[in-house]
Amino acid sequence: MSEKIVTDALHSPSLVGELKDYHKNLVNTVAKRGLLVLLSALFLLLQYVGVIFPAHSANSTSTESDAIYGGVDSKQEMLIRYDSKDSTFRSSSDALSITRDELAKTSETSLRNWLASNQSLVVAWSRSPVYRLDSEPLQSNTRSSFLALANQNSFKYYGHSVDGQSLGQSNKKVLAGYSSRSGHFAILKDSGNLITTSSEADTCYKKPDDPVSYVNCTNSNTFKSRTTVTNISYNNDARYIKNRVGDRLQYDIALKNSSSKPIHLTPEIYIGDILEYAELTNVDQARFDGQLDMIEWPQTTIEPGQEKTFSFIAQLLNPVPINPKGSTNATSYDCYMSSFFGGITNVKVYCPTPKTMERMLSAPPVNSLIALSWIILIVNILLYIKINIVSKEHGHILRAVRRKHD
Repeated sequence: MSEKIVTDALHSPSLVGELKDYHKNLVNTVAKRGLLVLLSALFLLLQYVGVIFPAHSANSTSTESDAIYGGVDSKQEMLIRYDSKDSTFRSSSDALSITRDELAKTSETSLRNWLASNQSLVVAWSRSPVYRLDSEPLQSNTRSSFLALANQNSFKYYGHSVDGQSLGQSNKKVLAGYSSRSGHFAILKDSGNLITTSSEADTCYKKPDDPVSYVNCTNSNTFKSRTTVTNISYNNDARYIKNRVGDRLQYDIALKNSSSKPIHLTPEIYIGDILEYAELTNVDQARFDGQLDMIEWPQTTIEPGQEKTFSFIAQLLNPVPINPKGSTNATSYDCYMSSFFGGITNVKVYCPTPKTMERMLSAPPVNSLIALSWIILIVNILLYIKINIVSKEHGHILRAVRRKHD
């Protein structure tokens, strides 16, 4: 088309204007292509910045989940924290039957290197039943849960199974060792929490009549637990929608006795993660423990074949907090409200734009995405060069035509 316009323009001055408009469109296209080149280059640069300087959360530690608040810098500091009075780290180690002598034999490495020499399926432990490592993807409530006890059962240490492949790129520093009871283990230096290759310390179902199993462990053939969440503002299942400011959510925890003996227990649910985005408005007959972030109902008996339901209502805060996601516990301020009763229940929160940007910038880039970004950048550069050459050619032709008619 451009060739016809140029040829005709040499014989018809009226077509000079058409050639001028065509050249103007080419100039605009060059500008747009140049902008695409800059944006694709910036996107690629941000990915490399993420690799070299990974994002660190301002909400770096958690008093609720960390075995050592603030973490440790060395093995010597870890042993000092173990020996200190009322040490939560010692309680955590005792719960997993890891001795001080075994801790003293640990050596520093990275989580990636430790996982490379151990089995792929590991158990991550924490003081909080709602816990996720920063490189661990969000998991459903079907994941395996474990419980270890210490200090005459007054200290609970919670674990869940993790696919080691999801942690395989993590450069987190750990102190690695071996325990005769728990097998190979690693201590995360930033939190003091442990990762083991064995769940032998799990106390669930070891005592069939122990009520701790009904609350803190996954379902067995002696009982079934089910947690449903209803957005009563819209009468929808809150687990499958993004819940917004001011929405009221009703949690219903059902526990059914599938055994031939009565179940005696004091039901309790952990809601610490819920309270990051919501406040309680109705707990019925229950009592809220602010220190443990637990809702506890009065002691009850569930007869064989019987099912009982325990409920409470929470309302989303206005405005929704934009606190940064935690680095030692990735469930902290992650735009999900997670509760725990025999397993994890996640509810999505519609977070403000700054939280969306945080999630995009903190996501670790993968090699395939970097490769795709390089391809996009190269294609945009080639298209920019091509259209720029065509634009310059038409510019020369337009000036030549103008001189002929002048």
